[in-house]
Amino acid sequence: MFFASQCASYRLLSESEYREFGQYFDLIVLDAVRAETEFNVVHAHGEDIMFDLVASYPVEALNWHDRVTRPSLSQARQQFAGLLVGGINEQDTLLRGPVETIRTEIREAIAQTGGRRFMVGPGCVIPIRTPEEYIRAARAAVVG
Repeated sequence: MFFASQCASYRLLSESEYREFGQYFDLIVLDAVRAETEFNVVHAHGEDIMFDLVASYPVEALNWHDRVTRPSLSQARQQFAGLLVGGINEQDTLLRGPVETIRTEIREAIAQTGGRRFMVGPGCVIPIRTPEEYIRAARAAVVG
């Protein structure tokens, strides 16, 4: 299951407000689906995210706009024991290219994580107008 947390950002709420009005309900949902799902991903949307908070969620993977906001992938490895999903900026690099920049971002992401507990992916949804050529370039950069 892919679960997006839209308000776990210091730009929107204080941590105490999010614990009361966000995390409380997020955990109810995540606990309710746990027995029915095998692999759960939480996406922390936006900038200045409450990474420490969402990193404590009972999920197997964590996704955020790692190219836009803290923490970096290498920093996140120290805070989250599961799979990190990210490494490519979908709004800039993947949408606009060029191909070499896409390859470079992916190589940097793999280097930050050592390629362990890591899945290359966008920081958020890929814009519908993203050129297929750039999506193929990203795939090729990962596969070799």
